[in-house]
Amino acid sequence: MEISCWGLLKTDESLSAFERAVALNPNCSLAYGSLGTLLGILGRSDEAMANQEIAIRSSPLDPSIFFRFLGLALAHDMAGHYATATNGRSARSTGCRGGFSRTLSWPRAMRR
Repeated sequence: MEISCWGLLKTDESLSAFERAVALNPNCSLAYGSLGTLLGILGRSDEAMANQEIAIRSSPLDPSIFFRFLGLALAHDMAGHYATATNGRSARSTGCRGGFSRTLSWPRAMRR
């Protein structure tokens, strides 16, 4: 449900659903990572980074961990930490090169 609400830009419903998913299963890295990504889009960068870090630590061998690093990069970008977003640990698993910073610009455009 949270993914479908998020896809429809129902951020309040998505946020509630992701928070409930984390409460129901605190071992679910997907729930933490998805919550972190949504929080990053909403501009709640500190909370987003914390949730992404939990997701990364709880499932470090997850084949889709690059989504967590992308969410971490998004949170840094939204916080104005542009160098960290494009060059640091948060960008390492994305496989992106020069165009990575352009990828992160769409949430910034949504804030305007």
